[in-house]
Amino acid sequence: MCSGTVILLIAVACEDLTMVKIYYKEQVYEMQSNESVLDTLLRNETGAPFACQKGVCQSCMMQVIKGEVPKRANEYLISKYKEQDCFLACICYPSEDLTIATFVKPKRPSRPATKTKAKLPQF
Repeated sequence: MCSGTVILLIAVACEDLTMVKIYYKEQVYEMQSNESVLDTLLRNETGAPFACQKGVCQSCMMQVIKGEVPKRANEYLISKYKEQDCFLACICYPSEDLTIATFVKPKRPSRPATKTKAKLPQF
């Protein structure tokens, strides 16, 4: 019989336990790992707009007030929205705290009604 001490080494991966915070509508929300900004907002029942959750419909477009979003979060937007610091919340996985607001697309001006006389075909 052998006597001795068995030493068991356990390697523990230490992650940065600082959670990214989202500041939205005067509230603070902590993101969970592998969660998009939209996931965080939906989990907290904020009423944030959304539809497809894949970055296609742009319903979840938000505007950054403070912080920086990853490039992927706005790469599909046209330049006028990028210039206004917009991003898509459903594909945004930030590495730093963000202060955001819902982006409201400006309404297109309505066309004035024009009076045109319909031309009837001549028989």
